[in-house]
Amino acid sequence: MLIPSDERWTTNLELSNARELASYLTGTSFESCPILSPNPHVDIEASAEDWSKRLAIVARPFIALLSMGDDGHVASLFPGLAVELISDSVSVCRNSPKPPATRLSLSLEFLRKVPMRLMFAIGDGKMSSLKHLNEGGSLPASQVEPTHWFIDEVAAQGLRR
Repeated sequence: MLIPSDERWTTNLELSNARELASYLTGTSFESCPILSPNPHVDIEASAEDWSKRLAIVARPFIALLSMGDDGHVASLFPGLAVELISDSVSVCRNSPKPPATRLSLSLEFLRKVPMRLMFAIGDGKMSSLKHLNEGGSLPASQVEPTHWFIDEVAAQGLRR
């Protein structure tokens, strides 16, 4: 089973993270793997509650593959923005700086409970956030406390300056 870390809340289902994940799996051995994602056909509160209940009854994931955004966000947990905690596993972000503004996300608490956390920081947009973290700063990506970081050469250039 695969669980997207967040979902953009929009009526345009083409922008769905779960749909995008499913498209990446097409033609792979993971194509038939079920995806446990929020229900986009009900209001966000009902979807958040439902997703939280479904997450509570499945086995806790063993591995989390996460990507740090240019600003240091992970899932839909953005620096300096409060989220509404629905349960220990699900939160709602209502003012994302990236469209759409409203998103459902796995909570920081949920992500921290996953035993193996892999954080990817790829591209030059990550340089300033990595530098900030290397200097002791805090961002949501570092608050997940990843087990392993994977940083490409371009992003790592900010650490060498």
